[in-house]
Amino acid sequence: MSAMHNPRARIDRIDREIVALLARRQETVREISRLKQQDSNSTVRDDAREHEVSRAWAEAARANGLPGYFAARILREILGHSRRVQAGFVGRAEDETAGQTLTVAVPGAPQSYSDLALDTTQGFETLNRRIATAVNNVCMRSDPRELGSMRDVRLCREQALARANTDIQQLDGAEAFGLK
Repeated sequence: MSAMHNPRARIDRIDREIVALLARRQETVREISRLKQQDSNSTVRDDAREHEVSRAWAEAARANGLPGYFAARILREILGHSRRVQAGFVGRAEDETAGQTLTVAVPGAPQSYSDLALDTTQGFETLNRRIATAVNNVCMRSDPRELGSMRDVRLCREQALARANTDIQQLDGAEAFGLK
């Protein structure tokens, strides 16, 4: 028996617990869906509630030593599935596509902008790469033989990154993404 057997067995038990909790959560979602069917003023998507839940998840994640962004990504998947379940129950046309991918056909070369969605790891990484590229373009590279030039470039980069981070933190929902 390898040294990894016991830790892996613990992970397997934890995974089963997570799935059981998700199933309990979805049963509650179905209960809420039935209640929403009876209320003609209710909608599938409740942005205020989702923001409140996202904030609570991010805080709980950080309190448990996890990055808020990690928890927010998992929550987005859960909320997306919950909205699809509710849309099936409630059946309101304006809510059925909320949170779903929209495919648009345009003549020409195929394009995808999913790499820009900040609610995905890929989107977050793309944003960071673009910021780094922009900072390098603005601040130019220095000659390593000129210490003063290297200092100026380093200062330029630090200031540009600080400004970019400040701008990112101003984005709507940045806190839920773990960007604040």
